[in-house]
Amino acid sequence: MATPVSTDKTPYSTKIHRMGSGREVHGVSHSWANAVEVALEEVLPGSPDLQHVMIRVPKADRDVLRLFHSGDGIAWAQVPLSAFYGEKRFDIRAIARGARELDGDPAFPANLSLFSLRLREQAGLLVDPRPGRGPFGQLPPQHASLADWVETRARAIRDAAAELYVDGAGSEETRAGRRMSLVAIERLIDRLRSQLPADTSFALAPDDALSDAQIAGAIQDHFILRRYPFLTQTWDLKRSLQHLNKAERKTVARGFWADAAGLPRNARFDRIYGALLRSAEGHPVFGDRDYRKLEALLADALRDGFLVVRMADRLFVWSGRRWQPMREDRSKVGVADWTRGMIVSRNHGRVIVPPHWRSGELVPGYTRNGPGEGPSKQRKQPLEMRCVERPISGTDQAWLHAYHAWEAAQE
Repeated sequence: MATPVSTDKTPYSTKIHRMGSGREVHGVSHSWANAVEVALEEVLPGSPDLQHVMIRVPKADRDVLRLFHSGDGIAWAQVPLSAFYGEKRFDIRAIARGARELDGDPAFPANLSLFSLRLREQAGLLVDPRPGRGPFGQLPPQHASLADWVETRARAIRDAAAELYVDGAGSEETRAGRRMSLVAIERLIDRLRSQLPADTSFALAPDDALSDAQIAGAIQDHFILRRYPFLTQTWDLKRSLQHLNKAERKTVARGFWADAAGLPRNARFDRIYGALLRSAEGHPVFGDRDYRKLEALLADALRDGFLVVRMADRLFVWSGRRWQPMREDRSKVGVADWTRGMIVSRNHGRVIVPPHWRSGELVPGYTRNGPGEGPSKQRKQPLEMRCVERPISGTDQAWLHAYHAWEAAQE
């Protein structure tokens, strides 16, 4: 059994109360021991690893807050804060909040020491800041846990990345589809979190000379990397996006996703997003009812002999193993006619020029590569492909665009 902390000399300094639970309360009166036992019975079932607990104990004219500590969960004694901090103001409530985050975590010391208490105080202040107002008069944010503290900042950055991707679309249908495909990113983040090793290290050595700001900064880094282990620059989440301009918000957001994709932070955003989609398990709409309807439409078209399907301005071409997403060349001359025309593909280009009417004649469509993609690989024999347009409902369009974006990322 661990030796409890010695208390100041009082009539109860040698008193040991053995409670019905099997715990011991040292160095306090019988009424205080009962208050300690009641409090521990309330908090320990939900947080069995707590070793620092704030307890309200009775005095003649009022109740007061005291901090109790146990090294083994059995022997509990009051922490003599004045012996550690002297005249310095000490926030017992912050210690209690921080204890819920740090007690039982092997990355943080559990022994009673100035450093241990300061760690818990700073962790508690991060979760629930002291009363006061920020530089612009706002009340400081309050969070239920350090994980929530991190998630609040990450959510802002993830939303900024979503804004960058979604608002860059050329039509409302495409924007809706891009919003849907963001689900793949959420799944990837969940998977990266689950892969975090349990023995995440903590960067600080137990040095009492460290400032509270240094301790708080290290705790922030630890919990950010624990929540988002792929991050290479933790300051992205330590700072708020609230006062950044739009260009700065985009830079931070791109860096966040580039880390997740394992790409340089100056990589093009479409390359970053495509890498994230490829990394995600499954695809963004797999198993959903709307996706199954779209899949059935493509299967019906293939059964009817159509190798090219156009739905809501999105093209799919059957490649012999799967439906390959294609882009439509919108710079064509003439009026497109997807239903009566034929596409003659002489290469493996990724862009389709549709069959179109020109000078009263229906000209076959063809395939080519887009600008900057270089020459397309030639086919041994031309491939004639019949095409069909399939109408879909407006509610299906978002799923179609999401599916098209995911398939395009696999190329």
